[in-house]
Amino acid sequence: MSTTRFSRVLWPRQGATIPLMLDLAGTHSHRHGLRSAKAVSMHRFVFSSRPHSLFVSTAATAAQVSDHVYNNSNTNRVDNNTIRKRQKGGRRRHGARDETGTTAPSISNANTSELKRRLSTLRVSTATDDDVQSIWQLYLNEYESTTLPPALQTMLYRLVGTKGSNGMMETLFKQSPPQSVEAMEWVILVHVKANRPRYAHRLLKDMYAAGQIPTSNTFRHLIKYNAKGFSKPNRRRMAEKLLNDMLNLGVTPGTSIWMELLMGQAVHGLPLTYLDPFLAAVADSKRGAHRINKVIQLLAGHGHPALLTVVERTQESIDVDTWNMAIKYSVFAGNMITAESLFNTMPHRNPTSFHTLLRGYLEHRAIDPAIRIFRSMIEQGISIEPDVYDAFIMAYTDTSNHHHNTSSASSSPPPSSTTQEEEDNIELRIETLRRLWRSMRDRDHVPDDVLSRMFEFYLRHDALADAEQLYWDLREHHDRRRFGRKTEGWVSNMIMAFAGKRQLLSAISLTYDWIGLGYAPNSKAIIKLIKACDKRNDLAAAKQLLNIMEEVSERPVSHSCYVALEKAYKKKKKS
Repeated sequence: MSTTRFSRVLWPRQGATIPLMLDLAGTHSHRHGLRSAKAVSMHRFVFSSRPHSLFVSTAATAAQVSDHVYNNSNTNRVDNNTIRKRQKGGRRRHGARDETGTTAPSISNANTSELKRRLSTLRVSTATDDDVQSIWQLYLNEYESTTLPPALQTMLYRLVGTKGSNGMMETLFKQSPPQSVEAMEWVILVHVKANRPRYAHRLLKDMYAAGQIPTSNTFRHLIKYNAKGFSKPNRRRMAEKLLNDMLNLGVTPGTSIWMELLMGQAVHGLPLTYLDPFLAAVADSKRGAHRINKVIQLLAGHGHPALLTVVERTQESIDVDTWNMAIKYSVFAGNMITAESLFNTMPHRNPTSFHTLLRGYLEHRAIDPAIRIFRSMIEQGISIEPDVYDAFIMAYTDTSNHHHNTSSASSSPPPSSTTQEEEDNIELRIETLRRLWRSMRDRDHVPDDVLSRMFEFYLRHDALADAEQLYWDLREHHDRRRFGRKTEGWVSNMIMAFAGKRQLLSAISLTYDWIGLGYAPNSKAIIKLIKACDKRNDLAAAKQLLNIMEEVSERPVSHSCYVALEKAYKKKKKS
């Protein structure tokens, strides 16, 4: 029976601690000493996501590990090269011979040369999935008999870390421990991507213990991971510790590291303590302006209170597109004060700057500032985009703070000064809508939401004449501008409004024209019209309307309309 236990072997050359899982079966070790040494060196490196995973220092090689475990004296030392030589000699002595008696070439040698050739000519950026699979298969076939130089091993680690899977990296780490800092960097990166930061930090500590200095890119991956979770205090402490480790090891933090730290603070609304070192780092950077613009956009997108401070310090490096994006994000966040402050701080404005701020004011129903920006655009000769007129109409027809209920006017007390002010405001809005509509009525397309909002506003405030004029203007361009579903409903409501006021001429003319265009009023509008004809003693007009609708309209007339007409006739006979 073999027993298994954990043993920690010190590597005196580098002072690293190398954890190993060893099979100490006495009989098996004595009988197959060399093979067991190789099995330990090749298969006993554990790379797992479990908390009990054991990691090998990047400075340790499999041959050195087996040397410390099995042979403490230099005279009895058996390394991997000796093992491979003996295996190759055995294959030569017992190699297969063909019919002529010559030994066939070793398949492993051919594949080994092919693996090295593929790695030496590989471009990871353009490698396909087929390339990854074929190279990985070559490696699995020959990892026992092939020792890759550090440069080629690093290339393999890079390929697996970039386009391979986590399982590939685990297998590679077990069978071929990294020989270079760059190779270990890809192992750490895979851990970070797999959301296993503890194991990544554990590997980093192994590198510290081995006296190796991680690259700046390795620190960047770990700092970036922690910066994304700056809402947690332990993540902030870990990022600060990594930064201090860099400085203590003499590794200068690059602009990307300062940027990751600053972006982590910006996203989570923290004070920008890394702003000064970031600005100092990007001062001499070729892509400094690009990084500053990205930070500005991020601050604006999250509504960070330090946005204006950063803009004032970096405005010379900010391009006009970033200015406009910062204004846009401030508008989305509802911070119009910041948006206008950015607009006023801009050294050079373009039409997009004006339109972005103007739309922001209109979306937030700030009419007076919108008019001020609108007039400034006209004075500077900036052409107004069509959707700005739509936004103006949507803002002017939004009377959420100016309700005017005419149905209760008879029972309400005399209008106060506030009510009179609201009425004056409504009249001003109606006049403004007339002007806006005159400037846009010849457009090929007007959104259905805009038209339905105008009809709703006019009908709510009894501006039936303006609603009728709007209909006839739309009717004039009906050949290239059809009515939308919402507008159809409001046309029926307009017919009901005219019928309710007993303005039969307008109601019936609108109805006949509406039917002639291929539409049909809803049953409520027809019943309202029948009742209006009854009050005017003109049921013949209502009956004629129903007959024409039956002949022309594609949709059948509702039965409720005939019921309403029949009731009107019975009521007339009784009277």
